[in-house]
Amino acid sequence: MSESVFPQNESPMQQGSAPLAEPSLSPLDAFMGTLICPVQTFRKLAEDCRYEANHLPAAFGIVILIFALDALRLTPPNRLQMALFNVPAEIGGGLTLWLLSAAVVSLTAICFGAEMSKVRACFVTMAWALLPWIFLGPIACFWKVFGAAHVLLMTIPVIWIFFLQLTAIKQSFQLQIWQVFVLALVVPALLSWYQLMQFLELAAAVIGSLF
Repeated sequence: MSESVFPQNESPMQQGSAPLAEPSLSPLDAFMGTLICPVQTFRKLAEDCRYEANHLPAAFGIVILIFALDALRLTPPNRLQMALFNVPAEIGGGLTLWLLSAAVVSLTAICFGAEMSKVRACFVTMAWALLPWIFLGPIACFWKVFGAAHVLLMTIPVIWIFFLQLTAIKQSFQLQIWQVFVLALVVPALLSWYQLMQFLELAAAVIGSLF
């Protein structure tokens, strides 16, 4: 394949450390923008990441905040001492979830010629895509008020996160929507099935050799 499927529209001047036309987004702007206008916010974050890496600390910070609050949601009110275990465990799990999901997409993109600045943007925007997770806590707190409807309400942040993740991938790598679905859903699914089939064939061969 002579050309990459990932757009590379930057000129040599743009690929360097050229100054930004607009100031980069602050964490507060990124927070509000993710909730109100995620497409424009993720596009701006991706543009910022072409020249600088100062959004990465904020990305780590928002993931830590999200899952620290989620750990408090999972801590029973009459056993608050469990937060000493829940908070580190949830933060560790949240960071792993973020880094693995962004890494899978980024490594696949790199194989097709994506630039490192776009990979950096993917990690940043995928972190902010987890932001609706913070609403799981308030919904869970009022489960008696909502009754059976609270189960449906809990699915709203999950669907919201899924939409934001697709938006993050699209804006980070400047892809068309069908490319986003292939990169985020089809390729990982096919690789998983391929690895499962390999494992089953190997297990069958080993078991068969015993008889």
